[in-house]
Amino acid sequence: MIEPNDHVLVTDQVLDVGLAYSVVKNSAINAEDPGAVVVFVGLVREFDNHLSSGRLQILRLQHYPELTEASIAEVIGQARERWGLGTVLVQHRVGDLRPADEIVVVAVTSKHRAQAFEAARFLMDKLKTEVMLWKRVLNADEAQWVAFKDSDAKASSSW
Repeated sequence: MIEPNDHVLVTDQVLDVGLAYSVVKNSAINAEDPGAVVVFVGLVREFDNHLSSGRLQILRLQHYPELTEASIAEVIGQARERWGLGTVLVQHRVGDLRPADEIVVVAVTSKHRAQAFEAARFLMDKLKTEVMLWKRVLNADEAQWVAFKDSDAKASSSW
């Protein structure tokens, strides 16, 4: 369940990391006495091992909005139960992205930095495995679906 100081956005628009930080910080100041803000920004990588005919030009993320947002809310709820967080923000891009584009922003506040760092790592590990998104890599010559990685499953199950 999304709390009043949670912020979830799934969009095909460019993510504004500075604005995300400001939203989290200002929301936290109004609702709690935060001691830490941790912001993680994930970038589109090259995925060169998926394409045999050259470098990635586009990473296409597809989703079902209701499922994607509900699964993000579920992951946020799990993080809240473990760490007693203040404000939580998850923004995820969908649509066509290029290498080095921001793909995800996770920001959390808590009273202590250790909780904030752990919660941000937890959120990213769970987002990679539990949020309903499908990735396809494309260049001028070919397109391939990106398979689920064992390393992501291991990271997620370690929690």
